[in-house]
Amino acid sequence: MKDWWAYTLVFLGGGTGSIARFLLSQLFNNKSTVFHWGTFSANMIGCLLIGLFIPLFSKNPPSSLLLLAVAGFCGGFTTLSTLSWESLKLLEKHGISVYLLYVGLTIIVGLLLTYGGYRLALQLLKA
Repeated sequence: MKDWWAYTLVFLGGGTGSIARFLLSQLFNNKSTVFHWGTFSANMIGCLLIGLFIPLFSKNPPSSLLLLAVAGFCGGFTTLSTLSWESLKLLEKHGISVYLLYVGLTIIVGLLLTYGGYRLALQLLKA
C-alpha cells in the first residue's frame, strides 16, 4: 500500500472518530453529573470496536480497513489525554473515591469490552 494512501486512511478515520467523540461529549458531558459520561462512553465503545476490528481486518500486509478503523477511527475516537485530564479534575473536585471509581471502571470495563469484542470477532470469523 502506498504511504500516502495509508496516511489518508488514518487521517479520514481519525477525523471521523474525533467528531464522533466530540458529539458524545456534547450529548453526555454536562455540569449536572459527576462523571464525564461522553468520554467514558467513547473509551468503552472504542475498546469494544478495537477488539472487533483487529481480528476482522488484520492480515499481512495490513488492510485498508485496519488503518481506517483502528489507527484512524479508534485513535481519534478514544482519548487517554482527555481521560487523564478529566480524572485529575474529578480527583480535585470530588476526592479520591470518585476518582478511583471512574479510573477503575474505565480500565476494567474497557478491558472486558476489548476482550468481548475480540471473542465476538473470532466467532464471526468462524461463521
